[in-house]
Amino acid sequence: MKNLLIILFLHHIASLSFSQTPQLINYQGVARDSLGHPLLNKIISLRLSILDSTSTGQTIFQESHSTLTSNSGLFNIYIGNGVNLSGNFSTIPWGKNDKWLKVEMDINGGNNFLLIGKTQFLSVPYSLYSKSADDLENFRVSLSGDSLFISKTKWIKIPNISDANYGDGNVCTLDTINPSTGSLVHILINTNDNNPCTLDGCNSIMGIFHNLVNVNDNNPCTVDACDPASGLITHNSTAVDFDGNTYPVVLIGGQCWFSKNLNTSHYRNGDVIPTGLSSSSWANASSGAYGSNGSQSVYGKLYNFFAVADSRNLCPTGYHVPSEPEWTTLAQTLGGNSVAGGPLKEPGFTHWNSPNTGATGSSGFNALPAGAKYYSDGSSFNLGLDAFFWTTTVYDVNNAELVDLVYNSSSLNQYASFKRGGLAIRCLGD
Repeated sequence: MKNLLIILFLHHIASLSFSQTPQLINYQGVARDSLGHPLLNKIISLRLSILDSTSTGQTIFQESHSTLTSNSGLFNIYIGNGVNLSGNFSTIPWGKNDKWLKVEMDINGGNNFLLIGKTQFLSVPYSLYSKSADDLENFRVSLSGDSLFISKTKWIKIPNISDANYGDGNVCTLDTINPSTGSLVHILINTNDNNPCTLDGCNSIMGIFHNLVNVNDNNPCTVDACDPASGLITHNSTAVDFDGNTYPVVLIGGQCWFSKNLNTSHYRNGDVIPTGLSSSSWANASSGAYGSNGSQSVYGKLYNFFAVADSRNLCPTGYHVPSEPEWTTLAQTLGGNSVAGGPLKEPGFTHWNSPNTGATGSSGFNALPAGAKYYSDGSSFNLGLDAFFWTTTVYDVNNAELVDLVYNSSSLNQYASFKRGGLAIRCLGD
């Protein structure tokens, strides 16, 4: 694992006067391992090189040091006072070209040096000593050891060394330095995406996230949504057919049922369903058609079975005409065929004839007695007396299964009738 040296980088000039070339440079630091832990009371080796002009320039001086860290990981050496490896420290032309310091370290005190970083020598150690006392007071290194302050408002980040100390390792903070105190400041970043339908936050490892708010009301019959403009959460339990007719959807057991009779004049794909057939045409029909018995806006339309069986589909997307077993499931949910009619029928006598036996409407299904159209001539009958509904289940070549709720009974009856008859439709969620 690559080891890391995080250095408190101080330049101190040991010289006879401020105008003379420095004889030694005080170099202090804290040695840390790759996890940021200080190396306590440990002998380490340092190899320091002074490079000419650039960070990749010629090495004009090189020395090594062996030093013992303190019980806090601190070490202190003097550049120019180590074991000379090449060059002459006293003859370095400081005033000619830029100078760079290259730092290498072996945390085990040997000669297997790893590059820690390179940093440029600035004019700070020399020229600022001749400035006013006010500027001299502001020449300091930050408490965290990674920024060198030249004045109250001017500071530099020490390359490489600063990179190790500057951030707190948290991608959710903006790391900066207070120029007045020299202390690090970690400010939480703004995660708000101005979308009221998201929960905004930041994970210290993965970064910013915008999670959609939970709009689920655990009702399979609703379409749950959040308006990004207002933040209003809605639970839409209404279906719409091709004509734009709307149908409230009710949850009964685990099934999603229309609580109104189907009233569309088009198949799902937009094709028109024929209507207005003569008596003979209705009696001899072999394809889909519809008629009515009473107000269509109240009772819906009455379709022959050929419309039910048409592959273009009567019910809107997401719904279908139920089969006989699906009606049986509904009856069992409500206590069985002998009593299921009561909670399915609309209560009262606004639409049902008296006595409307057992009607409570407790299921929300709201069955209305639309009656039917005779298979033989298309004439209407039993308005107010029966709520007939087609199923998709075929009994034989001429007949299909239906459901019948009756004004004077609380039962749900299931039997077969002629396909050319016209009955109401209730759609069921897929």
